[in-house]
Amino acid sequence: MTNRGYNRQILSNSLLNVLQIAVSAIALLIIYKVVINSVGVEKFGLWALVISVTSFSELGNFGFSGSLTKFSAELSIKNSYKELNALLNIILIFLAGVTVILVLVLYAIGNLILPHLIDNELVDLGYKLLPYILLGLYLNILASLFYSVLEGLNLSYLKSIAIIVSSLTYVVSAIYFVKIFGIIGLAYAYVLQALIFIVLGIYLITKTIKNYSWLYIQVNKNLLKSVTNYSVKFMLMGLSQTFYDPITKVILSRYGGLNLVAFFELATKIIVYTRSIVLGVIRNVLPKIVSLKTINGSKSWNTEY
Repeated sequence: MTNRGYNRQILSNSLLNVLQIAVSAIALLIIYKVVINSVGVEKFGLWALVISVTSFSELGNFGFSGSLTKFSAELSIKNSYKELNALLNIILIFLAGVTVILVLVLYAIGNLILPHLIDNELVDLGYKLLPYILLGLYLNILASLFYSVLEGLNLSYLKSIAIIVSSLTYVVSAIYFVKIFGIIGLAYAYVLQALIFIVLGIYLITKTIKNYSWLYIQVNKNLLKSVTNYSVKFMLMGLSQTFYDPITKVILSRYGGLNLVAFFELATKIIVYTRSIVLGVIRNVLPKIVSLKTINGSKSWNTEY
């Protein structure tokens, strides 16, 4: 792709990103309205409290999603798609195993603390919601790897399209399931959305990376070391944000009740989606910066370590 074509792609990525954020925000507001009207503010607050465990997604991917964006851009410029193929496979295998442990730990913690945060009559409902939310968390963590690679390849518009599709699936299924199953129906819709998202991610990766193979895992050790070091730094930077949402909701639930948690969820989502517009544009420019450094002969994983 020419430099001009690459820059046009960045613009297209950014425009699709804005559209995706708008669709996701509207879909979420529709879902919240349906849920509150159907089951009440208190049960919606319970949902908001339990789903706060998804804030650990950045901790769960150990920063690999961020590093994959950077190194995918660098490897694509070098036309090293086999290296990229192997790198994605190794990280995917590692996270698929380690994230199971994280999910089990969160499940145990959730079962321990829920009785101390909510009224007794809602505890059983909270227990029922938790496994579905953790399953959705697991699928989204793994899916994030595929979409990070697409961002690194300057194809984040594909991620935006996948998010739009999964968001529309979420809103339609949530409206249907909530009316039949109550708040548990929202959990069903959440898992369905995550499943659609990861399936689309797998499909897009197999169509994007040249001759992609699930069995190829031969990675340069220096590359793997560089990716790991970068991932750890990336994860540490996000730790404060990781704990902010669940801790805040726990405090609000303990001293203000689930109604206050529900209002906090609504306010937070408005802020998050507004901020995402700027962050999305920045993420779209990152592959360009990495590619320029690589083309201009900056130190890469071959010589740096």
